[in-house]
Amino acid sequence: MISVNEIELKFKLNSLKEKKEIELKLKNLGAEKKGVFFESNSLFDFSNRAISENDCVLRLRRMNKKSFLCFKGPLKSKKYKERMEIEFEVNQKNTLKELRSMGLKEFFIYEKKKSVYSLMNSVVDVVELPVIGFWIEIEGSKKEINLIAKKLGFNSNKGIVKSFPALFNEEVKKKKLKKKFMVF
Repeated sequence: MISVNEIELKFKLNSLKEKKEIELKLKNLGAEKKGVFFESNSLFDFSNRAISENDCVLRLRRMNKKSFLCFKGPLKSKKYKERMEIEFEVNQKNTLKELRSMGLKEFFIYEKKKSVYSLMNSVVDVVELPVIGFWIEIEGSKKEINLIAKKLGFNSNKGIVKSFPALFNEEVKKKKLKKKFMVF
């Protein structure tokens, strides 16, 4: 089990070209590419939305034939996406059965493709998501997030703390799309 105080910021990339430019900048900064991954994420809550109403998240992630259950506590900051996170590997089939037996329901599914880089003591994900496009997520200390963002050409004061599902829902409403889930 891993319990951490997660601190991150997101930045929108406007095109595939900008994504490739960011990956080149990461390489030139000496970032180590850890791999390219596909994730499928399911968010769970009770029918009364008790978890999300308290600004928390319960997520089951499937990646590379492994599954991870994660609980994220409420946000601690408005400038950074900062919250307590507890995550551990689980058996997907058994966990789904247990979650459902407790009255939890899968209410949102989202997929993402990401390239993961290690830079200094931080993790930088270059992400592609259905509907909302390309993003960069920087996770680390506030000091390193600010420094990496600046080196990549971003202003950390303009970083985004909203979740990908929240950004997806905004885009669906704005464009009047008939999509319930963020899947490829």
